[in-house]
Amino acid sequence: MKVLLIPGGDQTVAATRLRALLPLPYIRRAGIDVVVGAAKAGYDVIWLQKKLTTALLNDIESVKELNSKVRLIYDIDDLGPNVLNFWFQSEINLKRVFGLADRVMTDTATRAAYLSRRYGVDAAVIPDSLDSPGQLVAKNRHRTRIANGLWFGNFPNFSSISQFVSLLSAAGIGLQIVTSVTGVKAFERPTRNNLVRAYEYQQSLMPLFYAMNDFSIMSHFGDEFTEMKSTNKMVASLCHGLPSLVSSTPEYKRLAEELRIPEVLFDDNQDSFSKALAAIANPEFRKEIIKRSEPLLEMYHPAAIAQQMVALFREIK
Repeated sequence: MKVLLIPGGDQTVAATRLRALLPLPYIRRAGIDVVVGAAKAGYDVIWLQKKLTTALLNDIESVKELNSKVRLIYDIDDLGPNVLNFWFQSEINLKRVFGLADRVMTDTATRAAYLSRRYGVDAAVIPDSLDSPGQLVAKNRHRTRIANGLWFGNFPNFSSISQFVSLLSAAGIGLQIVTSVTGVKAFERPTRNNLVRAYEYQQSLMPLFYAMNDFSIMSHFGDEFTEMKSTNKMVASLCHGLPSLVSSTPEYKRLAEELRIPEVLFDDNQDSFSKALAAIANPEFRKEIIKRSEPLLEMYHPAAIAQQMVALFREIK
C-alpha cells in the first residue's frame, strides 16, 4: 500500500509531531509505504493532516476524480472559531473535506461526538502519541514537601489557571511556566510574583522540566472546543514521572478516573484546587500516581498509535 502524507506542519507543530511524525517510522515498519509530500496521483491513500486550503482541496479532488480508488483519510484535532481561519480557512473547507474523506480520524471521544452532531461525521478516535518517548528520565524523587509546579502550553491558555497562582505562592510553592517568547516577556515585568519563573519552550528541554518539578498543572477550562482537547500533556507528564493536577474537564476526568486517581481533579474555583493541591502534597500519593500511570507508556507510545493508524489504512482499502 502506498500512502501520501500531507502534514499540517513540521516537527515544531504539536499536532503534526504527535499525530503523524512520531508514529510514522512504526507505520513504515508495518509495511506501509508512506511518502511525505504535496497532493498528487500515484498513491492508494492520501493522509491529510489538519491543515486545509481551498487550493489543496482542489488538488485532492482532482486526484480522486482521476482515480476513484484513491482513498482520503482526514485527521482533525482542533475545532472552533479561534482556529478556523488559521487551520481551515473557512467553514466551507471543513464541510468540503468531510464530503471528500473516506474516513475521518480525531483525537478524543468528546471531539468525535461533536463532529457527529455538527457534521454527521463518524470519526475514528485515535489518541495523540506520547511526546518525547525516547527521552524518558528517572522518576522524580517525591520529596516530602512540594516546592515547584510546572505549567506548559500556549500563553493565552495560562489564564485558565492564573487564579491559582496566589494559592501556590501563599504555600511557598514556585511555578515554572514553559511557553512562547511572548509569554516569557510578559512574566519578566517587575510586578510579577518572584516565585513564578517563565522559560521559552524547547521540545528537547521538556524532560529536564519534568525532572526539575514536583507536579504539573493542566487545565482545559474554557469554551466547548477547549474542553475537547486531548490528554497528551497529562500523559507526557505522567510518563516522565511527574504527577499532574488536572481540570475536571471531559478528557482529563476520563483519564484520571481510569487511573483511579480522581483526587488530582480540580474544578474552576480556588477551594477545589486547594483540595487537589493538598492531595498531591502527600509524597506517598505522588508515588502511587506514577505507579498507576505505568501502563500509559505502552498505551500511548508512538508504536501503539501507529498500529491503530495502520488498521485504519487497511480498513478503508
